[in-house]
Amino acid sequence: ATIYATLYSQIGGAWQSNACTFTEVSLAMLTTPTPGSMLTSSTATFTWSAGTNVTNYKLILGSTAGASDLYNSYTTIANKETVKNLPTNGATIYATLWSQINSVWQSANFTYFTPPTISSVTPNPALAGQWITITGLGFGATQGTSILSLGGTTLSPSTWSDTTITFILPSNAASNASNLRRNATTSGSLVVSRN
Repeated sequence: ATIYATLYSQIGGAWQSNACTFTEVSLAMLTTPTPGSMLTSSTATFTWSAGTNVTNYKLILGSTAGASDLYNSYTTIANKETVKNLPTNGATIYATLWSQINSVWQSANFTYFTPPTISSVTPNPALAGQWITITGLGFGATQGTSILSLGGTTLSPSTWSDTTITFILPSNAASNASNLRRNATTSGSLVVSRN
């Protein structure tokens, strides 16, 4: 949208005007994958909206906010970049999409997640009533809407952090305890689903 503004000033008893025109601009925004979603592969195609009056773009991905250690598209006129070799270890990926408008670079920030990874489950095997500790990465700082299940049985964790989950093995899941495996998603296995 265009906004027309007129500024009136009274100088020496006479009114004088100065007209200006302002054109609304909008930054480009990432559209796919959906910001805040989980990336399920080490390769992802990022697409974004054109924005308004944007002449160039730059996409950077990092392991911390504002970093470009995972990817840097450099200046481009394209609105899509396919990125390879993304981490798949439960890490958070920070995306910054830069828009150049009237020779000025402006940014919008986004985050993505990678699937959680399980590095160990102890004790293994386990008996009903025993405390189980799962260690790994990318579980999420709190459980929120994430789910822990074993052989299709949803479990109730006692503690939940980004790297550790603890729970008591219930008797209805104990028959599956000998099948505790790392990174497994098949029936009879331990699954951490981050939502």
